[in-house]
Amino acid sequence: MTATRAAESSERGQDRREEDRAKHAASRAAEDSEDTRTRLDGQRTRQAASKAAEDPIQRRTRSEDQRRRQAASRATQWTFMEGEAFRDVRPYYNALKWHAETRGMCCSGGKVKLPELQLPPEPLKSLMPGTTPESQHFLDNIGKYNSCFQMTSFGMPAKVSDSGFMPTFRVQGQIYHRGGFLLPPSNEEHKFL
Repeated sequence: MTATRAAESSERGQDRREEDRAKHAASRAAEDSEDTRTRLDGQRTRQAASKAAEDPIQRRTRSEDQRRRQAASRATQWTFMEGEAFRDVRPYYNALKWHAETRGMCCSGGKVKLPELQLPPEPLKSLMPGTTPESQHFLDNIGKYNSCFQMTSFGMPAKVSDSGFMPTFRVQGQIYHRGGFLLPPSNEEHKFL
């Protein structure tokens, strides 16, 4: 079958796919709810078996293909938004804006000026491009690394000591986050929330 499809012309391939789409649409339109449930259960079982049989290289390839498809989909959606919703350009920094967005909504008519972003420090800078195995590992697991730091302690120079209910508080000076060690001492077990 693969050799036959490889030998067919692009027009024939497009016709075959269109015929296949029409057959599937007709078949699904004729299904009752029980048939649909059975078909979807079978599809889930086949997909689970296929994923379980993958080796790490196949899993990575599938993940990369899925990422590319999602990126292409996002690019298509952005093109739609850019053409439909973002029609006006900000004169101060050339950003796109919605037509109904007020002038002072984001930068107070050019009064607010943000400094240029600086490059990240070296340990992080070398991990961002995705060109080395370490960098690729970092990018693949960036969500896990980020999760390690979300339970840090909030620190500030003075103690807040207002009495009663206090949903917000004001800090004067520097605020910071205190993060403990990522790994426990050698004689203790890992503890996670």
